[in-house]
Amino acid sequence: MSQLLYMRHMQSLVICLITVSFLLFSSGCHKQAPYSSSNQKTRCLTEVESIPEMTSLVRSRNHDAFPSTERPIEGLEMALTINGMIRGSSDPELDEDYICNNESRRENFDKIINALKETNLPPTVAFVSGRHFDPVLGQEWIRSGQLIGSLTFSRSKATQRSPQEYIADISRNEDLLSNIWTLTPGSKKYFRYPRLKASQNIEASKTIQDYLQGRNFITVPATIDGRESKFTEFYCAAVMKGDRACIATIKMNYLELLKDTSSRARKIARDVSGSNCRHIMMIEANQFSCDNLLEIINWLKNQGVRFIPLEEALRDPFYSRKTEGGEAAYQYLYRRISSEQRGEEQNK
Repeated sequence: MSQLLYMRHMQSLVICLITVSFLLFSSGCHKQAPYSSSNQKTRCLTEVESIPEMTSLVRSRNHDAFPSTERPIEGLEMALTINGMIRGSSDPELDEDYICNNESRRENFDKIINALKETNLPPTVAFVSGRHFDPVLGQEWIRSGQLIGSLTFSRSKATQRSPQEYIADISRNEDLLSNIWTLTPGSKKYFRYPRLKASQNIEASKTIQDYLQGRNFITVPATIDGRESKFTEFYCAAVMKGDRACIATIKMNYLELLKDTSSRARKIARDVSGSNCRHIMMIEANQFSCDNLLEIINWLKNQGVRFIPLEEALRDPFYSRKTEGGEAAYQYLYRRISSEQRGEEQNK
């Protein structure tokens, strides 16, 4: 009998130990995750501020670089351009783990079209690569009053290929877009170097430029980079979690960086040319820009920006100007903005 009682006692003790262990383990888990709303907000802000181009802006926040009453880009003239175009279906080559892998939807294409229509912008040029081009949506883009330019077929950088290989890539994209361009007779043939990276080799660069000129292409640079691609993955993660506070934080920081970029572009252009110039802004077609383009355009207008056609912007003498060192003024401007924002030393 005493042995039976002993066995029951031991069973009770084991059950008790298991229960206590489970409670301790559960308590430990709760200490690590999930996060409080305060911690979530801090983590969101930390992630956004880790973007390299935010470096200088984060440092200056304590100095109130742009007080709420100041409008540093008021009166700035800007042509909006778009790199890429939303396709009607997802890219099968896209990594399944990419958090924004559902951005290629007809719904997002319509968001961009509607934003441009609602804000009455001049015809906007979307620079496309044939490898990721949807001809059906391309035709709808043209019918909506917009324009299409070329990014080469594979969207590879000129620095990664021989001049002959790069020219073949341009030609392949031109063949693909030729039918689309017939829908806008008399319009310009615009070309943009992917990532704005032209060949650093003087001879190779001249070979490519001679080809472009021979095919009547107009090379389109950019002075203002919207940098949506830097924010879009953080944004998609916040949307997936339904974290409205983080979404608001991301959008606020994006607009703050856009103001900083535009203000620097205006100042540097003045330093180089002695006067204001007409600027060219480029944004990337992604989930962030699709969801927020209407708000971004209206915000820029409220800041005093005037949107102009790309053709008008390119007539500005600034785009043919060289620095004392022989560098194209727009290349110097673009490089210097990125360097300053990253907190890197810059030879002025």
